[in-house]
Amino acid sequence: MTKFDLTKMPFDSHVLHLDVSSSTYDKEYVQLKYEDQTVFLSQDFYMVEFDLTEIGQEFVEVEDPYTHRIFSVMESRFTVVRQWPLYFYKVLLPIYLLIFITSLVFLFQNDQLYERMDICLASILAAIA
Repeated sequence: MTKFDLTKMPFDSHVLHLDVSSSTYDKEYVQLKYEDQTVFLSQDFYMVEFDLTEIGQEFVEVEDPYTHRIFSVMESRFTVVRQWPLYFYKVLLPIYLLIFITSLVFLFQNDQLYERMDICLASILAAIA
């Protein structure tokens, strides 16, 4: 299981681990090995918020602690980097625009309370839509 460290979000990167093995058949029956030394993904592989930057793999043999049988395991590592402009345009920019629009209500006179409320509600509804 991959633990995400979100302290540097949206400028973060993560290493995703994927282990492939047989839990029924040991090394005598199923042996994972290199075919052409690469792990590959489909050309249309796409992650919404991340860019895939690196792929790594390793084949290891693991002993089951209960049965003491040896299993062949393929350990793959995928390094992904978050697309930070996505957060700027979809999160930060609307928040700053909303703050700017709602701060404009302080330009009105004190007796124009209804106009202030109209602008605040309109800007909040516009941000939601």
